[in-house]
Amino acid sequence: MQYMNKSFKVGSWTSIGPEAITKVVAGACGGGFAGGVHAKAPTTCGGVTLYPPSYFFPVPYYSHALLTKAGGGADFEKRFQDAHVVHFFNKLTKGAVVRVGSGSVYEVAAKTHCPLTYRLATMRSDTF
Repeated sequence: MQYMNKSFKVGSWTSIGPEAITKVVAGACGGGFAGGVHAKAPTTCGGVTLYPPSYFFPVPYYSHALLTKAGGGADFEKRFQDAHVVHFFNKLTKGAVVRVGSGSVYEVAAKTHCPLTYRLATMRSDTF
């Protein structure tokens, strides 16, 4: 909490989220994370494991259009094989219209990992 109180940045979306936790844990380990905070593989120190950003943000925010682009999900399984989460950057993608059958990352992820929700969301509409 002390770190967050000192480090909150109004314009930085991650300043009190993942970035803060990463910096606090890395500081507690005295920089003891092999490969640093942005390693390519999970790193453990003192019983805490930090995962690389690619596990949670396989698509960087500046490429958010890929997530809703028709055909963007063509190689979904390969592109996201190491991801634990796909962040859809709601503030940036909230106005996007995803058409059923478009093959976007959003649609492929929904069909693959949330089939019931996908079926219900598309039952009476050609967009979701």
